[in-house]
Amino acid sequence: MRLTQQEMADELGTRQQTISEWETGMYQPRGASARLLTIIAERASFDYEANEKRKGVKVERKLDKTIIRLYQGDITELEVDAIVNAANNQLWMGGGVAGAIKRKGGREIEEEAVKKGPIPIGEAVVTGAGRLRAKHVIHAATMGQDLATDEGKVADATKNSLLRALGLGLSSIAFPALGAGVGCLPLSQVARVMMGEVKRHINEATTLEVVIFALYDEAAYRAFEAEL
Repeated sequence: MRLTQQEMADELGTRQQTISEWETGMYQPRGASARLLTIIAERASFDYEANEKRKGVKVERKLDKTIIRLYQGDITELEVDAIVNAANNQLWMGGGVAGAIKRKGGREIEEEAVKKGPIPIGEAVVTGAGRLRAKHVIHAATMGQDLATDEGKVADATKNSLLRALGLGLSSIAFPALGAGVGCLPLSQVARVMMGEVKRHINEATTLEVVIFALYDEAAYRAFEAEL
């Protein structure tokens, strides 16, 4: 089944304009609204032109020997050495990026992660990737049970994810926008902090040849594109 924007609006009892704005990134739902929209979208398997125009588009910059690449789409689809999970410090995987990773990669990812927790906020641990195309999942703890985060926690989580990649000698890694979902940090702030940590890491020591920022929607893509 595939719903049009108007049919989805009728299903949710809202305006077609609201659905259109959600698809283009102008409307950023939170909490129950975000979960409801996600559930309806998954069940309907809908695609809209507003999403498809930029989906998969790559913008690249080369810093020393490392390529920084922007990608709009699903991080779980990427074939890289590791994808980063926006985790809580208990390492259980609920919604958002974590939920998508668990659904596609398998519950064994969460089971392995939980055995390694809890960890300090800002730290990161590595697990297998189950059925994902990636080889590893790096669980970066950006928040605790209070679901609150800030620039410092995002910076530490990014830095420690990069250090785990260095320790394993990985050549490619993909990040989501850490702290921009449940943490509600502004996308421009997240982009600045994460780009800064990646730049510092590359300038110091790295085995990474490609760093990908996998941004799910248009608003996130534009924020990282402006920072890059």
